Amino acid sequence: MTQTNPLPTSPAFNHVGITVGDLDEAVRWYQQVLQMTVLGGPAPSTSA
Repeated sequence: MTQTNPLPTSPAFNHVGITVGDLDEAVRWYQQVLQMTVLGGPAPSTSA
């Protein structure tokens, strides 16, 4: 007897990182066009 693992019914992802030139404009675009919600602010910089 062979057991198969079915594919998930709905694909998902945890997070995405995108570099943009104008953060405020990018946030507005994602909110207006894709109806996304900001869940947190920018991460603190770790560069010296």
